[in-house]
Amino acid sequence: MEIGINGSLAHVLTNDNMSTANKSKCLKEISKENLKDTLKITTVAAGAAGIGALASKSNRFVDVLKNVRTLVGNALSRVSIDDKNLKELIKNSNLYKNFNALPKPAKAAIATGSAILALILPSAAISSTSKLGYIEGKHENK
Repeated sequence: MEIGINGSLAHVLTNDNMSTANKSKCLKEISKENLKDTLKITTVAAGAAGIGALASKSNRFVDVLKNVRTLVGNALSRVSIDDKNLKELIKNSNLYKNFNALPKPAKAAIATGSAILALILPSAAISSTSKLGYIEGKHENK
């Protein structure tokens, strides 16, 4: 019986084609790869956030952020949950109020870092899955 996708913890643990020693080695290698990928993604997002903070001095960049904020606000205003407008719910939340109170460079850094993460994470997940499946295959008994 095998459970999960190739490279997942559950799949490795239930893989009948691997010895206990190979399962241990495989899980160590998978953990190492996951840590390396997490560090890469974090570095890219932090770098983008830093660039966003520096770029907040540029009026053009600030205008782009304002346009994005307007587009998101317009999209949220068309959504209702329990007859309550989503834009208003978010606007009245403490998180939004705290975010809005931050200085412009901090808001730009958060917005830029979040956008980069939103773009990177789906493709990183696909890449990670295929890489981890490959690692598992290397440790299977031939």
